[in-house]
Amino acid sequence: MSRGELVEIGGSFRVPDVMSKSGAKLKEIGTTNKTRIQDYTDAVSDKTAMMMKVHKSNYEIVGFSEEAGLEEIAAAAKGHDTLSYYDAGSGLFSKVLPDSICDDKTIPDIVKTGFDIISFSGDKMLGGTQAGIIIGSKALISKLKRNQLMRMFRVDKLTLALLQAVFRKYIDGSAADIPVNAMLSTTLKSLLDKAEKLAESLPCETSVVEVKSTIGGGSCPTAEIASYGVSLKLLNKKPQQIEKLMRKNQTPVIGRIVDDKFILDVRTINEKRLSDYQRCCGAYPMKKSVIFGTAGHIDHGKSSLILAMTGKDPDRLKEEKEKGITIELGFAGMETEQANISFVDVPGHEGLVKTMIAGSVGFDSVLFLHRRSRRAKAADYRALQHHQNHRCPLLRNRHHKGRLMHKAADIRC
Repeated sequence: MSRGELVEIGGSFRVPDVMSKSGAKLKEIGTTNKTRIQDYTDAVSDKTAMMMKVHKSNYEIVGFSEEAGLEEIAAAAKGHDTLSYYDAGSGLFSKVLPDSICDDKTIPDIVKTGFDIISFSGDKMLGGTQAGIIIGSKALISKLKRNQLMRMFRVDKLTLALLQAVFRKYIDGSAADIPVNAMLSTTLKSLLDKAEKLAESLPCETSVVEVKSTIGGGSCPTAEIASYGVSLKLLNKKPQQIEKLMRKNQTPVIGRIVDDKFILDVRTINEKRLSDYQRCCGAYPMKKSVIFGTAGHIDHGKSSLILAMTGKDPDRLKEEKEKGITIELGFAGMETEQANISFVDVPGHEGLVKTMIAGSVGFDSVLFLHRRSRRAKAADYRALQHHQNHRCPLLRNRHHKGRLMHKAADIRC
């Protein structure tokens, strides 16, 4: 096997490790960038059982490189009375893209090269369900079936039924209806129309942009196809935040970030399900995010107010709960129809001035609390002056005899 094909796929599964688990001994040949047919033939000995080739599903070697052709390897294996095996990867079964974009051979074409055994995926480019498919002579397939592990590896009837339905599409000439084939063969005009329709329907700021679709799926890893996408903007949300919000929807929406924009590539969007995207964006139309900080002397009820409004205690440390004071910055949040509101509970004790200063920047507004039964102290005035110097608007609140006089509903953003 060529050194340039010692592949690792998703989940850290490595071809050399798989072979080691099977008990086979791997003989590496050639170099990372160049492996000729002579490297295969020179490595043959009386212990050689198979010549193996692996499709480079998730990378390419370009530049000063060379690899032996499929026909050459199949012929050399036969000439040395040994098996030839090709791990074809994705299972591309029919050409849906020109060779200028993806020049991978289809499975029927690979069969014609003369390999004894060929394996590929049932999903990905084939367009079916997840499974491993092996093609070979009846004698070799029968030998595989007699392996004692076959009972555990065999697929269920549902998987077989789904694969049968997919192969029927290829047989009767309707393979263009298979979703992956339909996506790859959609015209640019159709993509532009879909992008404009989606952009107009979404309840947020959008723009139609040109993008590149990557094929993926274990085939032509570096190939890109021209496409169109819709860029989304939500008020006060960075692209990374929008991406996270979209993923967390009841119907998750997966986009990507390009040039600091969150973009939905319409190539993979089913036009019949545009309403799903409208609902996702409608959940975050123009909602603001507001950060409130607390200010005031120790034991004037800052943490109690936040707990009453959000139901979350910002004092999370054991020492804080025991002493009844805030020592470290505390955080809590609540959501209204108009805004996502976050609270930063800032310590009020003068001995914690460093923590106080660290938590007193970046606020949209400040909640200044003072117990009415107590006289204002110099620290209170210093806190007020500090926040006014930072141009933070103040919302004043009073705390009297342990009862909160200010309700969450009274706060307006």
